[in-house]
Amino acid sequence: MLTGCLLVLFLALAAAPAKPADVVPDFRDLTIKTHVTMDSRHSLVTTWYFKGERMRSEMQYPDSSVVPTNIYQCDQGVRIFLNKSSKTYRFGP
Repeated sequence: MLTGCLLVLFLALAAAPAKPADVVPDFRDLTIKTHVTMDSRHSLVTTWYFKGERMRSEMQYPDSSVVPTNIYQCDQGVRIFLNKSSKTYRFGP
C-alpha cells in the first residue's frame, strides 16, 4: 500500500511541467490608467492598453517629456521598448 502511494506520488511529480506557458489574454479593447502621487510635487501616470494578444504600457511623469513605452506580444513572447523622445527602440525577451 505504501509502495503504491509512493509510486503514484513519484509519477505525479515527474509529470509536472518545468515551465508554464504564457497565457494569451482575450481582451478586445481594454484600457487601465493609474495615477500615483509620491509626494505633493511628484506623480506618475501609468496607462496599460490591451488589445487581443498585445499589451502596451506607457509611464508619464508630469515634469518630463520622456514617455517610455513597452509593447509585449504575448503570443510570441517578445517585448519591444520604445523611446519616443530619442526615436529609438530595443527588443527584449
